[in-house]
Amino acid sequence: MVCKSHQKTVIYQNLRALRSITKSSSVKETAIILDAVRYIWELKMKVERLYLQLHLSDPLEVRTERIGKGFLVRLWSLKRDNLLVTILETFEGLGLNVLQARVSSKDYFYMEAFCVEQGERVEGHVLKQTVIEAVKSGKCKITGCMGVDC
Repeated sequence: MVCKSHQKTVIYQNLRALRSITKSSSVKETAIILDAVRYIWELKMKVERLYLQLHLSDPLEVRTERIGKGFLVRLWSLKRDNLLVTILETFEGLGLNVLQARVSSKDYFYMEAFCVEQGERVEGHVLKQTVIEAVKSGKCKITGCMGVDC
């Protein structure tokens, strides 16, 4: 059985180490722990930014996966003006209906969308190449598309 004074000493030493690692100026236990949580979150954000810089040398990555009569499309890119509108116009021009989408654009642009075909069958490589071209040019290039900039 470990005595309580030894447990307190170990906890105190661990808090001191945590305080020095996170460069916290706090004295209270809870404040040190909150500073550590914030520090971990900041490190996570740095890792995400570094990952993007490393893996997005072209600053654009598009992945398509066929699921039934639709596609799961994942797109990573640096932020650009009207990027979401351009992508949605491209989907519409290809005859795809977006059923669900998640978009994040804090430090970079990330989109995950599930689209289904409305009419004729679309091939995955065609979808991927069309989205890449639209993102790079900033305009939807599909004839007959309803978008303003097409």
